[in-house]
Amino acid sequence: MNKGGNDPNQTNIHGDPSEALYGYSCLVSYGNYIEGELILYDLEIILELKAGDIILFPDAVIHSNNAAQGRRCSVVAFTQENVYDYWNRKYNMALRRKTRGK
Repeated sequence: MNKGGNDPNQTNIHGDPSEALYGYSCLVSYGNYIEGELILYDLEIILELKAGDIILFPDAVIHSNNAAQGRRCSVVAFTQENVYDYWNRKYNMALRRKTRGK
């Protein structure tokens, strides 16, 4: 569950540096709100998400959202680094990937 950093309606600009470079984030927004667009800086995209919308985007993309009017919350899922380690352990598959520095 995500209610944003210090302001429950806004998330600061960030990437997810401890996650795999080729992982994904999935975001589902909910609540009674207007505005609060999702900004994907690297892709130069601004998306107006309505309650119930779902978006999947690469973890490596720098992102934030604008302040919303009302109560906006979200559920966020992402690919953890240990998913790649599992495939390596279970099936001896060394995946070609890079991880970002912390």
